[in-house]
Amino acid sequence: MREIGLRIALGATQSTVRALILTEGMSLVVTGAVIGMVPALVVARMLRTLLFGVSAADPTSLAGAALTLFSVALVACYVPPRWATRVDPLVALRHDEIDDTPQGSGRILMFRKAMGNC
Repeated sequence: MREIGLRIALGATQSTVRALILTEGMSLVVTGAVIGMVPALVVARMLRTLLFGVSAADPTSLAGAALTLFSVALVACYVPPRWATRVDPLVALRHDEIDDTPQGSGRILMFRKAMGNC
């Protein structure tokens, strides 16, 4: 949160910050998916006897799993920064240290005040 507030306070636009976070998050997902394909194919070959009506390296199943992974990751990388960039950067920079409680209730109060829901 502090980094987002600092970037916006220094002049970055909300869309630039969201694009940065989305790019970093999705690059990790793509890297993990590429690296994970090899073990997935190895495990699929080992479990070949348990697969009925599907080959060990069925392209449709692999594409469906990859599409699901990318869809969930896209939402997970887009929604939180969109919410965080709506907070006033000065409020975020001034009150970021509030979150010292185990439950993070200070941060919740900060967001509620910034969003006008208190």
